[in-house]
Amino acid sequence: QQIADEILTETPEPTAVFATGGFIAFGIMDKLIVNGMSADNTFKLVSIDDLEGDGLRPFGKPIISSVNKNISRAADRALRLLFECIDNREEDNLVIRIPSVFVPRE
Repeated sequence: QQIADEILTETPEPTAVFATGGFIAFGIMDKLIVNGMSADNTFKLVSIDDLEGDGLRPFGKPIISSVNKNISRAADRALRLLFECIDNREEDNLVIRIPSVFVPRE
């Protein structure tokens, strides 16, 4: 909520907020709701992870738009790379792309 206080001090009526994490977004949303705002017509809130989609729903239903980074797929690939390194099958200059999905919510 401290971040939300800073946002409201700098911009008393924000139109959009991009949070770098779900828990930060939850704190911002909570503070903005206390101040009489809602994430529908008043402002838009987007988080970089989809904690609400993963089942963590402090507001009852998913209300924060977010980017689903597909953490389980990234963790699976990271483990496979670790085992390859252990088995001395490492590759140089490896680039791995894991798709993300924008999840819009009201």
